[in-house]
Amino acid sequence: ATGQRFMGAAAGANSRLRDALRADGVDEQTIAAAIKQRADTGALPPTLADVAGENTRALLRFAGSRPGEARNTMQAYRNETVEGVPDAAINRARSLTPDQRPAGEFQEGLRVARDTAARSEYAAPYAEPVQIGPEMASALRGDTGRSAIRRARAAAAARRDDLQMQELDQILGGDLSSFPPVSAGTLDRIRIAMGERGRTASQRGANDMASGLNARAQDLNAGLDAVPGLRDARSNYRGYSQAIEAVDVGQRLLKDAPDAFAAGLADANPQALQAAQVGARQALADALGQRANASPVLRQIAFAPNARRNLTTLFGEGEAERFIQAARLNLQRAENANFMAPNTGSQTMSKGQDANVFMSFVNAVRNPAQALMERVAAGLTLTDAEAASLVRTGLMSPADAARAIRPRPPSAAAQIGSRGSVAIPNAFVSQTGTNR
Repeated sequence: ATGQRFMGAAAGANSRLRDALRADGVDEQTIAAAIKQRADTGALPPTLADVAGENTRALLRFAGSRPGEARNTMQAYRNETVEGVPDAAINRARSLTPDQRPAGEFQEGLRVARDTAARSEYAAPYAEPVQIGPEMASALRGDTGRSAIRRARAAAAARRDDLQMQELDQILGGDLSSFPPVSAGTLDRIRIAMGERGRTASQRGANDMASGLNARAQDLNAGLDAVPGLRDARSNYRGYSQAIEAVDVGQRLLKDAPDAFAAGLADANPQALQAAQVGARQALADALGQRANASPVLRQIAFAPNARRNLTTLFGEGEAERFIQAARLNLQRAENANFMAPNTGSQTMSKGQDANVFMSFVNAVRNPAQALMERVAAGLTLTDAEAASLVRTGLMSPADAARAIRPRPPSAAAQIGSRGSVAIPNAFVSQTGTNR
């Protein structure tokens, strides 16, 4: 850059801004690293306030504290930033899963898919006759067995399944000393009824009863596994059911202790893990969408150990770390904007300085084109694309633009890389294109 005073009356402000940036250790490598970090994590792109340190932020805060347009501009920047961070956090949470359907809709889709598959996959195996061996006969006898058979008979009546009702009536009409062959579908319904009674007993604390009922259900299960095609059909059904339940597990990401959360995902298959991620994404977006709670939720994501552990369990260490870093960077953005909000008590500069000087500082945050001009005046260089942008807007002559372009050091070019265009709203610098 030439160091020429492009801004006229704002040259004094440029000098102060340059000194503040140097005092904060800001150079082109700092800017490139900040851009890359936020692009990698999915955080909002950096502004001057995010890249600079306390010296520069204090300077901007004072500039925005002066009455008039500068104060209004800085206050608007603060409001836009603070209000925009929750929206950015919601969008970042939504990016956690490729499937963007609401969790309830996703869950219903799984139920429909499960029931459709079951109608097709269960038909042939359920029609197969099963010979009742000694172990299965023992499980069906006594008051306990008869009670499960009656429960299965009531369910068949509710479904208007005439074949199962006939078979179950035939069993109940006998003395249960011997059993005719029974269709696999009917036997499976008895097993389901036995298992339901076992779960009910367990919930009541009758663990001895629950153990006995579950053992009977397992004896029936062993016979059913021998039916051709039924094992695969049941496995597929269980996989869908596990995924449906996993959505609810994922929605407890911000509530459950890590051990309980991990237990809910124990032995989760890939489909269930994906479903839990959808549930977590929905819970995160919903929590961040409540404006009054957005900041505490973002802090929980950024700093709470339990949130980190649950995110890592569900999304893996790499994606969890990127998500947490994005939350931290977005929080810092809001804090920086709050720090620079108009503060009439500051006395950093003489009160008699021209309002244009204050606006020059503010525009370094608000106006990318003006920020590029100040970048040149501060002794930093432009890319060819940035210089071309200033020429197009009439803020710089082609000759001045040519003098302002200087090749980047290899290290800085490598940091910015080949990401193409990284838009930085209200930014200190807008990185576009690559160097020739």
